[in-house]
Amino acid sequence: MFTLALIITTIVSSIRQRSLLGSSGHPVINFYCVTLFKLKTNFQKLLAFLLLLVITPIGFTNQAGAITYGDPVGNAVGLFPEVISLWEDDGDGYLDHICTAVLIEQQIAITAAHCVQGAERDLYVEVGTNILGQGEDIRVNASWYNPRYSSRRIANDVGLLHLSRPANVSRLAQLARKSKLTEKSKLQIAGWGVNQNGDNLDQLHKLSVRLDNKGAQKRFGREFNPNTTVGAGRYFRTERVYGGACNGDSGGPLYEGKLGKRPKLVGIISYGVKGCDENTPTVFARVDYYYKALRQGIRNVKERARQEEELINSNPLTASFSLSKPYTSLNLWSAEVTANTVSKAIIEKWCFFINDRAVTYSEIDYGSGQMPFLASSSDGCFRQSIIDSLVSGSVLFRFNALAPGAYRMHAVVTDSLGRTVTTPAQEFTR
Repeated sequence: MFTLALIITTIVSSIRQRSLLGSSGHPVINFYCVTLFKLKTNFQKLLAFLLLLVITPIGFTNQAGAITYGDPVGNAVGLFPEVISLWEDDGDGYLDHICTAVLIEQQIAITAAHCVQGAERDLYVEVGTNILGQGEDIRVNASWYNPRYSSRRIANDVGLLHLSRPANVSRLAQLARKSKLTEKSKLQIAGWGVNQNGDNLDQLHKLSVRLDNKGAQKRFGREFNPNTTVGAGRYFRTERVYGGACNGDSGGPLYEGKLGKRPKLVGIISYGVKGCDENTPTVFARVDYYYKALRQGIRNVKERARQEEELINSNPLTASFSLSKPYTSLNLWSAEVTANTVSKAIIEKWCFFINDRAVTYSEIDYGSGQMPFLASSSDGCFRQSIIDSLVSGSVLFRFNALAPGAYRMHAVVTDSLGRTVTTPAQEFTR
């Protein structure tokens, strides 16, 4: 009985835990997985699993994702150009959408601290699009989050992003130095996250909401701090549903009043209830409370970006290869390749060309060393993966279809900073 009581106590104690509204984490699921692995006997694990099935549907708080019961914004570029999406490199050549952010300068965006804290790979923002995944990607070259941020308490959840180049959007948000919100205040939220059904959406969504500190206090108890956060949402009385933020909306805006040329940013989407459809307000970090910290953070992130730029400029991308014919009787040529970039970057791809045309897929026999075994597509390029760094290795080419004659081969190498370098051409005779 003691074992059962311990398991029940361990699981039930997490019910009041909040979780963040970013799209990349599942704190509740992770908690239970750890709990199950820590239990030693099959009987204990069975009891914990059965309790998990019973307790999980209860509302847990969740880092915010997409807008629930909101309206799609077909013309996001025109109506909300400053509300952008935040992406993380998955380490395998793809970007994953994780959060929302708001441009306050052409190279500075505000977001939630939990969106940047602990990020292990490169971050990018996407700007200038009405459809998620179809805009312009800009690398984040520096980030900052409140040094008093607590991931356990989800406290002081504000962060900043510095873009490697200007976003050139038509409107920027302004930080609210002071705000006195009431239940009559006209508030609006927006985000690139999922909806109330957990569907991944490709459009920005918006929703008019009302102040609901009482609802947040009732739901989250003493964990909700009205001095540093604000609760807001919208109850649709006829439909008996409650709208707010959800996974992927974290870092998105809470605006007050008419948007105009410089919409007044009074809150940053931080957390809500897990599942997002639980008649519970979304909780926002109060911009006026963090105004001084954010101004200092802006100076900090600009200095970090300046230092990184100096580091990058002093470490240019370099690449070279040498071509040889290892077997005199076969139409095979081997290219020994080497590339180097700054420590904060990776080599993203090697692309090979013969007489200025891309090498075809059929002309590549295989790669070895830190080169992938095969090219990634028919464009003659080898792309970085989790196990292949592209720093060095060799590529074997088979040129059976080439007509006899003299040829020139060169390569174009790209790193994760978007820099490219073209190698000197190597001559060979078929």
